[in-house]
Amino acid sequence: MLVQYLGHTKQADRSNTMNANTQAAKTFGAIAFASGIKCAPCLDGNMMDMLKGRTIGDKRSAQEMKAWISGWTQASLAA
Repeated sequence: MLVQYLGHTKQADRSNTMNANTQAAKTFGAIAFASGIKCAPCLDGNMMDMLKGRTIGDKRSAQEMKAWISGWTQASLAA
């Protein structure tokens, strides 16, 4: 599978894509905290762009939202 995300294109299997998106979501959470966004992934445009086009209940979305919250929480505890 050819994957393009955040300006990079590479060959990846589905699990690598999931890991890359999960890590990106965690980074988005930290950035959101630094930008003053409350701890709600739906308020972050970057996160919503990642989830765009998915069906409700997609397992990837739940995992990535948990990663976003983790990134936000870690950033807030470090502040």
